[in-house]
Amino acid sequence: MEIGGGSGNLKEFIHDAFISDIVPVPWIDLTVDAHHIPLKDSCLGNLVLFDVLHHLSSPAIFFAEASRVLRPGGRLLMMEPNVSLASFPVYRFLHHEGLRWTDDPLNAPTSGGERPMDGNQAIPTLIFDTHRSEFFHQFPMFRSVKDEKTDFLDVSPQRRFPSSKPVPGGRLAGSGAGGTAAVPPCPISGLPTIGCSGEADVAARGPSPADKCFS
Repeated sequence: MEIGGGSGNLKEFIHDAFISDIVPVPWIDLTVDAHHIPLKDSCLGNLVLFDVLHHLSSPAIFFAEASRVLRPGGRLLMMEPNVSLASFPVYRFLHHEGLRWTDDPLNAPTSGGERPMDGNQAIPTLIFDTHRSEFFHQFPMFRSVKDEKTDFLDVSPQRRFPSSKPVPGGRLAGSGAGGTAAVPPCPISGLPTIGCSGEADVAARGPSPADKCFS
């Protein structure tokens, strides 16, 4: 299942992927809030987020939900901005979402997510670098399988945008719930969101492997 996958492009690579987003568009499977995932416990094998975490108002609530819906051995895969000495000026001064180091993403509402398209690009770095030990203490069900930081300028094909273009440095993080195999390499790319709840539009599409997850 992809959270914040409004473009629907993941299905081009994984045909039975289950796509969700805050924005109710015809080509996704579910309109959902990442803080309140309306699925049964332990029903997903993989949860995928491309540039979503830094838009969430309460990342800790999301991680609690992710640990609930992932089955033992399930994987949480995320592609997020990485703030380094090289990328800091771009994220801090040139990017519209901004960068704020004062947020405490594991213990208080953050400055991302007040509106779905708001964001704070410091959140992933705060969680997985600054507060890394606190994260794994708070969520011991996860273990880091892969945490790969990309180059300052990455010219890989952009999954979300029609043309390839340089983007500031990012990071690919893979965590496992319980025991898990290594996360395979994934394409490095771009920038979107999530956030509203409900089980919308399920009846309007055909059956999906994720349908068994609904109560």
